[in-house]
Amino acid sequence: MMIEKGLNPIDEENKYKRPQSFGLMLGLIIFGLGIGLVIIAVLVNLDALGKSDATPVAILALCGGSALIIGGYIENRKKN
Repeated sequence: MMIEKGLNPIDEENKYKRPQSFGLMLGLIIFGLGIGLVIIAVLVNLDALGKSDATPVAILALCGGSALIIGGYIENRKKN
């Protein structure tokens, strides 16, 4: 039926698969957020955060984004 419509069944199966590096990316995100939480905890103990509530969120976003960038480099190295 799919072949009659001009579709390739193999392409349709691979369309919905998760990338093989999903576990790597998820682990790096969790690790990056953990590092961010440690940084926030240290800054809270030193009273260095100030009065802004956005600073901890920004630290978590930067650490999570950095983890994704590192994951991208690792994934590109595995492909080459």
